Amino acid sequence: MHQRLHGTESGEPALLFFDAPTMISYQVPPKAKETTYCRKEDKPQECNELIGIDPKLATIPISHAEARKSTLGEFAGRGLFASQDIPKGASLDLDGSVKAFHVLPSTFSVIYDQYDGESEFASEEVSPLVAFVEGYGYGATLWGKEHYTVDSSIATFSNHGCNGTYNYNFG
Repeated sequence: MHQRLHGTESGEPALLFFDAPTMISYQVPPKAKETTYCRKEDKPQECNELIGIDPKLATIPISHAEARKSTLGEFAGRGLFASQDIPKGASLDLDGSVKAFHVLPSTFSVIYDQYDGESEFASEEVSPLVAFVEGYGYGATLWGKEHYTVDSSIATFSNHGCNGTYNYNFG
């Protein structure tokens, strides 16, 4: 960011305050800008993703599921299992999904810089965080850079299928 900021004519700092809410406003565009961007003649691929939730779909509470050890093999971890029948096409825990935490690309790069850095202390301090985010979160690409989302409920144990074994559907 320092490389992209230009000095002012007065010599005063270009930014007086630059905090997390300011940073997020640069990373996540306002809805109006997003709409304009997605109305291009050649609609960008990312405009087809995360376009909202159909309010007519059934929403099933997380209490209809339970987390337990998976029986899919010796190296299988914990999994999320239905404790009651869940209708096809229903969404599970939409209310809880908004409570997930997101590790944005800029944050993830800072974490990784510490993790891969030469400081043994920093690596030791950051290593559990990286293991948690990569182990329980799911990665995606945002503006061409990697970021992670980690569910804050037992929904984090749903089988994301990193090896093609996912058992839930998005549609």
